[in-house]
Amino acid sequence: MECVPIFFKRFGGASGNLPGQEGAVSDKVYKKIRVVGCSGESFEKAVTLAIGKASESLHGISWFEVVEFRGAVKDGKPCEWQVTVDLGFKLD
Repeated sequence: MECVPIFFKRFGGASGNLPGQEGAVSDKVYKKIRVVGCSGESFEKAVTLAIGKASESLHGISWFEVVEFRGAVKDGKPCEWQVTVDLGFKLD
């Protein structure tokens, strides 16, 4: 008897395709890295800076996931917004 994980049995065999979609799903492998963006303006700007800087040395970044928000406080007011993001890109 062949040992096939439940996921594959549920979704159409070892190919991982959904039922009725044989050959429709291409095989892909992604790498995920974690970076921290910092901005004096906003969380959104911190995410944009993190992705922009990572894009200078990585090609093909296709998604991001916010992992953590935090910031710095000075004189009782927020002065820096920091965002930890996971970035995903497809391996060649």
